[in-house]
Amino acid sequence: MKKKKKVIFIYLIILITLVISIIILNATPQKTLENQKYYSYDNPLKVTIISDNKSFSISHKDNIWEVSEFGKIPINESFCTMLFNSAKSLDAQNVFNPPNNLSDYGLENPKINVKIEFDKHSTTLKIGNMNPDKTAYYCLEEFKNEIALVPVSQISPFLKEHFQYANLNLIPYSGKKLDQDGNWISGGITKCKIEKSNSKTPIEITADNDGKLNIINPSNLKVKEDTRIQLENSPFTLAAADIYTINPSDATIESCGLNSPQATITYIIDGETYTFKIGHVSDSKQYSHSDDDNMHQKESENTVHKSYYVIINDIPAIYSVSESNLPWLNMSFDA
Repeated sequence: MKKKKKVIFIYLIILITLVISIIILNATPQKTLENQKYYSYDNPLKVTIISDNKSFSISHKDNIWEVSEFGKIPINESFCTMLFNSAKSLDAQNVFNPPNNLSDYGLENPKINVKIEFDKHSTTLKIGNMNPDKTAYYCLEEFKNEIALVPVSQISPFLKEHFQYANLNLIPYSGKKLDQDGNWISGGITKCKIEKSNSKTPIEITADNDGKLNIINPSNLKVKEDTRIQLENSPFTLAAADIYTINPSDATIESCGLNSPQATITYIIDGETYTFKIGHVSDSKQYSHSDDDNMHQKESENTVHKSYYVIINDIPAIYSVSESNLPWLNMSFDA
């Protein structure tokens, strides 16, 4: 009799354990597959990011990228491609039916909504909170009940702000030319003009038949060899640290000192004219970076490169450019 009671007790313990396990499993988001595909569609035509009552769109048609309100502002096409790759297809670390309210995952009223338009249909992706490990975001596609935990790398393109899709290379790379000895020459530069607010006479420079840059006005000045190298290379390495604003008002242009710039630089490269103006020192500070952040943190924080407001041609944007990329400000010539 005692043996029979012992067996019944053991079965009872097993039963209770099974019931508790089922309850725990039902209360826990269930992983279905590792790195499974949450959704996959054809190539999008347009992606609209909606956040904080603001929105902007990026479209791709006939191999041409367009960013809303950009106009002539050059576009960072690689960023657009990454955005469209995520819009087309998302992988998930985990897909589950939410046991709690969507608000627990930041999906009841998400901070970011992404509308994705395809050839014959559209969908909307809600992006909620990060998971506790900060490795993924909770996401919910329109008309689905299952929440996906999507890696940060795939969601990060949706988190960029409007202006971050601007190309920060201010003058397009123009195929540099080689001389007979295989040395770089002017890279298609035929003329250069440097005008400074602290100098009454502009410096005019032209390339000779061999592509070598020489001063033609004032005639008493000569180009030093190291200065010539700077003149030849600077246009092709001229990049902004960031974009200060797009579609600036006249008041903003004036406040940035671009109506009366410190310097105006004009290059003619392969027949195209590039004119950029250097205004006031900008609010942006560019810090030098060290490979050993712990060892040189204080040194890096104290090593600050001033930045200047810069505008180029008729592009409706003001850029912030480190002074290290603006050698013309301190460029000197031999008398």
